[in-house]
Amino acid sequence: MEKGRILKQKKGLYTLETVDGTQKSGYAGSKLRKNGVKLLAGDIAEYVLNDDDTIFIVDIEERKNAFIRPPISNVDLLALVVAAAEPTPDYYNIDCVLAVADAAGVKPLIVINKTDLDDASETVELYKSCGYDAFTMSALSEKIDPEFYESLKGVCVFTGQSGVGKSSLLNKYFPNLDLETGELSEKISRGKNTTRHTELFNAGNGLYVADTPGFGMLDFINFDLLSQEDFEAFSFPEFTDYKIKCKYRGCTHLKEEGCALIAAVKEEKVKPSRYESYKKLKNDLLQKESMKYK
Repeated sequence: MEKGRILKQKKGLYTLETVDGTQKSGYAGSKLRKNGVKLLAGDIAEYVLNDDDTIFIVDIEERKNAFIRPPISNVDLLALVVAAAEPTPDYYNIDCVLAVADAAGVKPLIVINKTDLDDASETVELYKSCGYDAFTMSALSEKIDPEFYESLKGVCVFTGQSGVGKSSLLNKYFPNLDLETGELSEKISRGKNTTRHTELFNAGNGLYVADTPGFGMLDFINFDLLSQEDFEAFSFPEFTDYKIKCKYRGCTHLKEEGCALIAAVKEEKVKPSRYESYKKLKNDLLQKESMKYK
């Protein structure tokens, strides 16, 4: 049995990269479909080689993580691209993505593009103070940030709201990819989503990058992106020390007197926007949980 990494899927046809670096295409066995296994870009697949040089996928290795939106697995790093302007940063949306990445054990990077349009120092300071790596750049500039480039390791997903310039940045740092880019609509200030499916590209030296379909507000009601348990255990990691200091066992950290997290917010030890996102996301997840029993 041979193995390879799935790079993309389109209309049931899978393309994978073999251990020697060649690409082969084929279909998945009916046993996988019957067992409810949905193959994803990033999966390490076991396959047999047919006489016509196509492949037949029979199984996949156990995943270390998997995402429903974007549909990809075995991710090492998530580069969340936001724009300094056009569109303006949506902090709740950013915090939702960070929460999902933290819960999945994926290292997040925040990439603030379009700094030629507006200053991004406030956003950089906000997330660096929370322990995240943040980079500023402009896809229009020819300048390459070597620190950012060197931080990209393993399977790296580029994602973010439509119109922030994900594909433009990828073309800048990996010009051989030649990804399609779209113009920002002046009337609605949203980008035309040019990325139609999730695809991995081999960028060399063991690095795979993915330009994933753009999204607006993540839908935690319709998509099972984050469980309440994982949210409490792993998301908003800068809150952990304060949460364990609460005087009440099982504190919700929303309204209780004596809550160490609420006190930290009042003392400006915790960023207010992060705490507002925490409260909203917690309530969204509780609402999602309650809907299961209706």
